[in-house]
Amino acid sequence: MFNFVLAALFAALIAVFSQISLKLGDIPFTLQTFAVALCAYTIGVKFSTISIATYLVIGAIGIPVFANFRGGISVLFGATGGFLIGFFVMAICFALTYAIKNIPLKIVVNFAGLIGCHLLGTIWFMILSNVGFIQAITVTSLPFLLKDIVSMVLAYLIANRLRKVIYKNV
Repeated sequence: MFNFVLAALFAALIAVFSQISLKLGDIPFTLQTFAVALCAYTIGVKFSTISIATYLVIGAIGIPVFANFRGGISVLFGATGGFLIGFFVMAICFALTYAIKNIPLKIVVNFAGLIGCHLLGTIWFMILSNVGFIQAITVTSLPFLLKDIVSMVLAYLIANRLRKVIYKNV
């Protein structure tokens, strides 16, 4: 039961961090990636995917939890929908890194998750906007990649501390 409460709390945290946003064209600059990474690193694969699914369902039914206080199924099928779905790829890879002891492999798996999310978002945008891959990646991924790498590293470091506190007496 405790882990379900954590999943709900992280769904709320993702919603809050989604509102910390700066609009740059069609894709907003948000702290969603940080929140998703923190969730995955802290509560693992099963409960981070539950958390992300909860966040997406709440947003899809119209509650304005997506970036810039948007909600509705149209957001999931809009320009940023691929990134929102890509959060699952990212969370699964990030959460799996706790079981990996080999540091270079851990880094590769983390980057695979981040690149997987960016690639899914870019391809989704490319299809919806009817633009080529280079134009799509230039608009949707490259401007955000450094921010997402920093988010990933900070979330990992914070999650290491959080896990010790959260699971200390559980």
